[in-house]
Amino acid sequence: MGLLINSPSSSSRRRTTKSTASESVELLFVAEDYVGRIVGYVLAKMEEDPSEPCHGHITSLAVLRSHRKLGLATKLMSVAQAAMDQVFGAEYVSLHVRQSNRAPSRLNQR
Repeated sequence: MGLLINSPSSSSRRRTTKSTASESVELLFVAEDYVGRIVGYVLAKMEEDPSEPCHGHITSLAVLRSHRKLGLATKLMSVAQAAMDQVFGAEYVSLHVRQSNRAPSRLNQR
């Protein structure tokens, strides 16, 4: 089975949204199977609070049940983290997970 981690067109991957509190940059990466179907994604954003160190946050991470246990979530997290580090100079990336959600909890420990 061939899988590809892909970032959609630059206009959809890096979108700036304005809010009353701050400006936020969003990143989206997708995992596709060999016929181009999306089987996973990670949505991340940069936190731009000047009172805190430059850092990113994983907003959403999902992989189809049929494609789990293949390392896709780890790969998606790595790609998002690398992009936030290389492009924005993020010092760290946060992922908030419920304690009862075991799979992401294992990801968070890596």
